[in-house]
Amino acid sequence: MKVEEYLNYTELKISKYFKEIRIVSEANLPHDEYIKILNNFNEILKHDIDHQTNTINFIWTLAPRTALLLTVNYAIYNYDGNFWGNFKKDVSLKKDHEWKIRFLRQLEFEKLELFNRENGQKYVENILGHAGIPKHNIAGFIKNVIDPAASFDLTVDEVIESVKKEKNYGSIVKTYGLYKSVKDFIKLDNAVSNSLISRCIEVWREQDRPFTEKYKNYLPDHILEEFEAYASKEIATKIQQTKQHRLARPVLSYSTQYQNIFIKLPIQRFSDKLYEQVEWRLISGNTSINVPTKRYISKEEQEYIVDDKNGEHPLKPLNDYTVHLLIDGEVKGEWSFYLDRVTVFDTVSYEQLNKNYLSNSNVLLIVHESEYKNVENGKNHYLIRPLFNQWQGYYEIDLYLEKPDVFEFSNTALTLNPMRNLIEIEGARVEDVKAQTDVYTDKPLIKINTAIFSINEDISKWSIKLHHEFSKKTIWKSLSELKFTKAVGEIKIDFLTLFNEREEPFGRYSLSLTGMLGHDQSVDFIYISRKDFSFAIHEQNIRVLTSPSTDFTIPTIFNIEKKSEIESSFKLPNHPDFVRGNVLNLQTKEKLDFKIYSSKVSCELVTDVGAQKLGETFNSNEFDFEHSHVLLDLENPSLLNDGKSIEVTLRERLKTGEVAQKKFSCRVGRKHILNLNYFEGLHQTNGRRTIGMYISELNVTEKVVTVETEWIIKSVRTPNSNEGFLSFECSFQPKKLKARLWSFDCTKELIGEYEINHPANSLQLTKEMLPDGYYIFELNEVEEDDFFDIFEEVVYPHSLGSHRKFIKVERTVAVPSFVQWLLLLESDGEEKEWELPELEKLLKFIWNHESIIESLLLEDYSSCCDFGLQNIDLLLEIIKKKQNEEFTSFICKVAGYQEWDPASFKVAMQNQLEKKNLSAEYTPVKISLLSSFSRRERALSYQRKIKKAQFFKGFSLHHEYLSFFDKIDNDELHRLKIEDFYEIHKDTLDGLFVSLKKLELISSENINLLNTRRITSDKDVYDLYSFPFYIGLSALACALIIEHESKMETETLLALRQAIPALYDVAEGWYLHDLVYWKDKLVSDQKTSIILRERKLQYEHPSFAWKR
Repeated sequence: MKVEEYLNYTELKISKYFKEIRIVSEANLPHDEYIKILNNFNEILKHDIDHQTNTINFIWTLAPRTALLLTVNYAIYNYDGNFWGNFKKDVSLKKDHEWKIRFLRQLEFEKLELFNRENGQKYVENILGHAGIPKHNIAGFIKNVIDPAASFDLTVDEVIESVKKEKNYGSIVKTYGLYKSVKDFIKLDNAVSNSLISRCIEVWREQDRPFTEKYKNYLPDHILEEFEAYASKEIATKIQQTKQHRLARPVLSYSTQYQNIFIKLPIQRFSDKLYEQVEWRLISGNTSINVPTKRYISKEEQEYIVDDKNGEHPLKPLNDYTVHLLIDGEVKGEWSFYLDRVTVFDTVSYEQLNKNYLSNSNVLLIVHESEYKNVENGKNHYLIRPLFNQWQGYYEIDLYLEKPDVFEFSNTALTLNPMRNLIEIEGARVEDVKAQTDVYTDKPLIKINTAIFSINEDISKWSIKLHHEFSKKTIWKSLSELKFTKAVGEIKIDFLTLFNEREEPFGRYSLSLTGMLGHDQSVDFIYISRKDFSFAIHEQNIRVLTSPSTDFTIPTIFNIEKKSEIESSFKLPNHPDFVRGNVLNLQTKEKLDFKIYSSKVSCELVTDVGAQKLGETFNSNEFDFEHSHVLLDLENPSLLNDGKSIEVTLRERLKTGEVAQKKFSCRVGRKHILNLNYFEGLHQTNGRRTIGMYISELNVTEKVVTVETEWIIKSVRTPNSNEGFLSFECSFQPKKLKARLWSFDCTKELIGEYEINHPANSLQLTKEMLPDGYYIFELNEVEEDDFFDIFEEVVYPHSLGSHRKFIKVERTVAVPSFVQWLLLLESDGEEKEWELPELEKLLKFIWNHESIIESLLLEDYSSCCDFGLQNIDLLLEIIKKKQNEEFTSFICKVAGYQEWDPASFKVAMQNQLEKKNLSAEYTPVKISLLSSFSRRERALSYQRKIKKAQFFKGFSLHHEYLSFFDKIDNDELHRLKIEDFYEIHKDTLDGLFVSLKKLELISSENINLLNTRRITSDKDVYDLYSFPFYIGLSALACALIIEHESKMETETLLALRQAIPALYDVAEGWYLHDLVYWKDKLVSDQKTSIILRERKLQYEHPSFAWKR
């Protein structure tokens, strides 16, 4: 065959390989074809070596694609670091200049990727770029780059960064053993080269073999062949090891709240294997620190968690960091992080975006001041704020990308090109929930832009890859296989059709649209069906529904109640207006971390003593404007419907009537710190200062804080004659005060309201205006600001304090104790005869204001008990007609019903008692185990066990013990109350126990039951762990009173009455449960005793008679 005929024949033959490719290696020329072309071109070119220029032009004119394929495939199969020298020799090419020019020209003609257009290496770099990874270097590429990257979930951007740094020590990705061309190809950071590397990582991570069949046309054939050859060798690869572990990787994150960059060390979760030790090692330069994890075990999973700083380790600028994960002393994970003068973060997850091409619509930049000019001169809108402390000299830049732009920084360039989204998820989102990415439910749709067909009109060339991160499973479908609906400019696919009928999608997914190299796009999202997780919010109360295959927990709180296998409920604290919870798939053990909001906006006031709810009042000496701020949380995804940013105004009215205000422009989707230092140096402020917050777009008005002059009521002198004066003394008296007198009369709560201007400090009150008795005297500094009128309510005091005093007016005769005056005696000292309506109204009034009145009553609990016994019939009538269990429980408590006879007690408790549970425990069998749990283990055990009440509604002994142990270990106020109880009452109760045993009022069986609650140890805290013993002992003693009061000493009974209010304060529900338990147990014991006596009378030898 003549040369011309051969060239025409070959060109026609190989044209089929050029359909829809971006780089020449995608043409997948078979190796035997390549060898034939190489040999034939060698023969053609060496035929007339002296006139080779004409031959070269002849070849490139008749067979340009053949020449193109030959050049690139030579690099694929033969490149060893020297391209042109070897190529010229093997094809008998005397001079390469003309060949280079024609090669580059043909690339442009074919509209293929140009990797380099300018410098002197543009020819070889374009050849090697189109070759991708040469065949001879793929084994080294797998070993040093792809295997570690796939094993430790590195992104292509992290691989590129590692190769650019060329740090073989301290980086999991190594560059030794790689051809310079491969390193240069990786460093190109080009859409096509990045796409090829990303696909290599995906394919190696998935390990779906044989590679040559499963990934045909996804990667060039020569790469797949080498992947298969490498995998077939008996070589220990990292991917084989890490596929067994499902390791969670650390990430570089940014905190908008604390304005620092940190490494987040995640929770490691293992479902089937227990490891002795899991720890992290952080390396920077010559410094290395080991960070231990704590192991938490439940029947559902094993978790290894860094408790210290929530696993967040702040970093210093311009440092490199390497993180090792060690499992039982062996390094199982390695990741590297590099901090430069410019760092880019995602605005949803706040995780680092380690790439130079940014297609996001919004990013956060942390930029050194020396690099700021580049941003300032950019084309896109941004918000800026300076950073402090270790990051002094850096700026946080919140950048919205609407126009293409390029930032040329000193060490890197960022190309900003907000892309049209070729693939998106559309459908119902789970509202008021924030996660690492968007959360979808119901039936989401995959929406694909039909612009893909302008890139490649063959639908079979486009595929969807759905990768499930937790299981590492991938579903791969060609668009031609899927059913879809057409709309203007888009096609839509039902997400659920990607699964078979038996599969239940759950968790985090990455959905990729793949076709031509360089046009891959992906979107990450979380899917959870409504049957697996849904919730409803009513004010601060949240009701959560799950399925039998999912479980919802909040590892930090104990007030969540599991009502059934699929229902839980809990109440959010006063602040913040969100809670962090987990949804666990009980079958796969995948866990999703959610942040659930009860309102659109969550705000807290942060002072030097910590975070607290808005609206608190401080005195001027304890509040520091300079170091206080409002933490404004706008991360609730539902806010995204209200725009990109909102304006927040902090304001204060001055003496002059003017309003001082500070405005903040706040991006939705962020946390913001609104500093109060603006208000520190204001002039003409009022003595009582109130700072308010206003957000017009959301119609939010909140009182932030009230700061008043430091003063207290030192003393109050009550009138001692008919026309007497009520006077007071303050530590410092403000210029204008408002005084209020509150009564304990339900028909007239507020007696009067009076304005007092300095220096006046008294009120003239006649006997008719203020009869003898008890009152609450209240003083408030006057605030003249109509903006805050909406916050000011004249309400009955909820507590006493520095501005409220409990006072007694005694003009003529001595007034008895408060309980006797209110409940037992008439004004003339005679015993009070109550009528039912009158008593009911008073008790309702007391209950409505129990926060302040209850403590006043319980100070004289002995009189309360007398009141209950004297009026037991009326109280029972009120209890019978009232359906409100909280109200009836309150009546019983203040009336000392623990001393009532069994029949009356049963009537009083009728709406609160559970059906008798014959298997009810007095002490949990595994009490020692519960006491040894960590706080997290206790919380999870508390939430995962259905709360089955015994004896008393809402009371579960298992849950009560878990909550009790947690409070002893972590709640200082609760612990102090129990320590006070021990100091005041423990010795008396120990004596009571000895006395009851001596009197033989407690059977040996019941003594043993009581003692099961004792927990002994050398540690002091374990003595406090035995507090439930005293709850039970007190309840048993009270249950014995009705039958054996005459046998008990009067001092013992009075001491017992004094201990009961203290028990109500720290363990009301538990004491009530034990009281019901022992009253029921004593009745049962009595019945058993009667049966035994009757049998003894019937049988001479009852033990033998029973056995017959």
